[in-house]
Amino acid sequence: MSYARSPLRQDNKTGATSCYGNVLKKSLSDTEIAHAEVIAPFEGFRSKVYYVGDDRENPTIGIGCNLGRFGARQDFERVLPDRDFDAVKNGREELTEEEIYTLFAFDIQKHTDRARGKIHQFDTFPVYVQTALVNAFYRGDIGPKTIALINNGRWEDVTSEYLNHKGYRDADRRDLPGIRKRMNFNADEFRKYAEELNKEKRDKEEGEKT
Repeated sequence: MSYARSPLRQDNKTGATSCYGNVLKKSLSDTEIAHAEVIAPFEGFRSKVYYVGDDRENPTIGIGCNLGRFGARQDFERVLPDRDFDAVKNGREELTEEEIYTLFAFDIQKHTDRARGKIHQFDTFPVYVQTALVNAFYRGDIGPKTIALINNGRWEDVTSEYLNHKGYRDADRRDLPGIRKRMNFNADEFRKYAEELNKEKRDKEEGEKT
């Protein structure tokens, strides 16, 4: 039976993620878990393949695991070697909770590494900025112009360029409000960081005057 529920449920006594959420704690660093805790609610939790809106080319399963993307088969078979990729992709078979978390942990690491490879000073940013960047890479909505602005330190221009995205503009028409909500979340984090940098700059200038 296909099910959907909160991906990272909390144990009331220990505060730890319950059930197979512990897979994440065994596989991921604390910072990567911080990314996962933000990304998971945006993605949802499905044991059986589903499609987002009118996109019929990218069957998705688990916590936003896209089985239609390039390299999906190789990654799936590497992480879950005992499962039939085609049977899962075609909807004939479902994944267990443990398998879903295992795939998710792999995807978090993969997209964190992608962000680190594209963003020159990724590890020097506050965790909340790193998380927003991984969230953007996970969904695939961060473009080369936005990446260039970040790498050039032009954070004051990052938010507007990031939201200048076809997926963001078309979200309402496609009845996919979650896209705008998610991208707005990332944009707010980028804006917050830009404001922090501006404040540091002003404080430094004021200090030099005194």
